[in-house]
Amino acid sequence: MELEEAIKILKEDLEHTKRANECGLATKGEFNKEIKAIETVLKYLEKYRDLYMQSLANNLNQSLKNREMSNEQLEALNEGWKLEVEKKDKMIELMARFIDTELSSEHLSKVLKIEVKPLETYREDIKQYFEKKAEESE
Repeated sequence: MELEEAIKILKEDLEHTKRANECGLATKGEFNKEIKAIETVLKYLEKYRDLYMQSLANNLNQSLKNREMSNEQLEALNEGWKLEVEKKDKMIELMARFIDTELSSEHLSKVLKIEVKPLETYREDIKQYFEKKAEESE
């Protein structure tokens, strides 16, 4: 039996007992102990129900706060990773630029396995070369 159903039944029994007591179906005051017992049980059940509902509400609020904190932490972590990736991309760009300007056309041609023309830029080819090397090493 659910708590709400038990409270409803006890309230109905309380009303029936009060009416029986008032109508004289029993000796005056015969059901006073029963009425008092039902009222006491009802009071405690209703208090228990209210405390239980408050506990559920508190748990839900705490869960929502925890979820919000987790989302904020994930966003901060994601932002950190984005910055790290941007930093690595910048490093790769600078390395490709350095290799492109510092290596001789002949040496660069051997490494990239393409024909390199002097004064041309091959940064994208250099990046692709190292991306392939990275994939091969995984």
